[in-house]
Amino acid sequence: MIIISLLLSVIFLVACNGEKTSSKPKGKNKVIEASIEDARFIVTSNTDSFDPEGNTGLIMINLNVKNKTKNSLDIFPEQNIVLFDDDIQIDAISVHDMSLDLDFLMNSSVGAEKQKIFPVAFEVERDKTYQIQIEPMTLDMDAEAVTLDIDMNDYSETYDGLNEPAEVLQSFIETVYFAKEQEGLEELVNIDIEEQIEEAKKGYVKFLEDISFTDVPSKVAKNFYDDFINALNDKAEVDVKLKGNSGDKAVVEINYEMFSSLDLSDSFRDHRQKFLDQSKTFDVDGADEHAFSKLDIIFKEAKTRENSYPVEIYMSKQDGKWTLESKFSDPLKDLRDIFAEGRNY
Repeated sequence: MIIISLLLSVIFLVACNGEKTSSKPKGKNKVIEASIEDARFIVTSNTDSFDPEGNTGLIMINLNVKNKTKNSLDIFPEQNIVLFDDDIQIDAISVHDMSLDLDFLMNSSVGAEKQKIFPVAFEVERDKTYQIQIEPMTLDMDAEAVTLDIDMNDYSETYDGLNEPAEVLQSFIETVYFAKEQEGLEELVNIDIEEQIEEAKKGYVKFLEDISFTDVPSKVAKNFYDDFINALNDKAEVDVKLKGNSGDKAVVEINYEMFSSLDLSDSFRDHRQKFLDQSKTFDVDGADEHAFSKLDIIFKEAKTRENSYPVEIYMSKQDGKWTLESKFSDPLKDLRDIFAEGRNY
């Protein structure tokens, strides 16, 4: 609890600080003026894995280029913008990731005496200073390339914050479904947490209805709720990993081990049948009441199932707070189905 609270505090500080940069590096020649508008580390959703402690990363740099001439000129970022580590040339990386609304394919033309932002991405080491070189396509053979220094240390906080959506969603799930309160979580999500906790409790009642195939007395649901939560904390697992993060868009992947209503239904039926076998009359209501009284045992003996496939959740950030996006389904309902209603088949 203490570790997670400290972690959320660090995330909150990073969120408040935003992208910390020094004064914008600038340069010019006879043809253009160029400056680094901003830059941040990103993770594309097709990345194999993300290491929060890694030494390398993908930096996205937004270059502001002003055309000083009376004619339009062309700049192709993947051809005319390169990075240098002393005498080692690093070519730009093509980025096209619709999951994160990242698409560097764009019109390369800059109008006469106009300016334009060019996004470009490079794989870099996090603690180095590089030289970024811009050489537009021009007929002026005397125009030298514009070179700007860029220190990756200036953007270290953007790398440190990349795993934030995964950590926030992990804490959200643990708060809503495992009853583990995380201090400061409400400052990081644009979701009504108390409302989701109440919805989770309703989902738990549906879970009991699914395993019993009958209406559940409210007293029964209330009396055994703590047993259910304790069993979740003892046996269930959830692991949220980052798949991609552009700064204000993210994709995360959830793997889990959770109870299945199908399995607990079998256990409930067994307790019910034992009562009927020992009863002189076919007392169905009594059998249900008996099986409900054994819910603490049913939860304690229950086994979890691993997910058949990971669950992808799309997230977006606005005003420092994350929310879950409804891309193909309602993500809040998807989480409730798994962690409250036991729809893990």
